[in-house]
Amino acid sequence: MSRGSVWTGDGDHSSWFSTAPARLVGIGIEVPENQNVLVAVRIHVVLAAIAKAYPSLTEFIPFRQGFTASVNIHD
Repeated sequence: MSRGSVWTGDGDHSSWFSTAPARLVGIGIEVPENQNVLVAVRIHVVLAAIAKAYPSLTEFIPFRQGFTASVNIHD
C-alpha cells in the first residue's frame, strides 16, 4: 500500500475513471520503523515537498489555493 494513491469521487467507484470524475487527494506513505503503520498524506503536501526538493519542477506542479504551510525536508 505504500506509495498507493488515495482517490475521491462521486457515485459508484467502479465508474470513476470511465464516466464519473475522480481526483487524486493523497498518497499512502509507509512508516519505515513500523511496517504495520500506513499514513495517507494529502497530495498537495506531497507536491509541495517535491517542489521544495526539485525547484526546477516548480512550474509544472499545481499548488493548492490557501496552502501556506512550509515543508521541511530532512535527510
